[in-house]
Amino acid sequence: MPHPKILPGMIPVWFLNDASTTREKIEYMRTCRAGGITAIKITCLAAQSTPYLSAEWFRMVRDLVEEGRRIGMQMWIY
Repeated sequence: MPHPKILPGMIPVWFLNDASTTREKIEYMRTCRAGGITAIKITCLAAQSTPYLSAEWFRMVRDLVEEGRRIGMQMWIY
């Protein structure tokens, strides 16, 4: 599968440390995409509401990446 074209523009870093739900995060992604952002780099810090690398964390990341694919937004995992 070929790599998607990287579009020029800002690629904000999004720290996933807040207590928002996956659904709320998806709504935020849609707002960003509607505003012209074509890629987001997701990362986290040690102190967060969802334990890093837990099954819940991987589900959240999977759902965000799937939504990014659906709406045409590149997701960079950092």
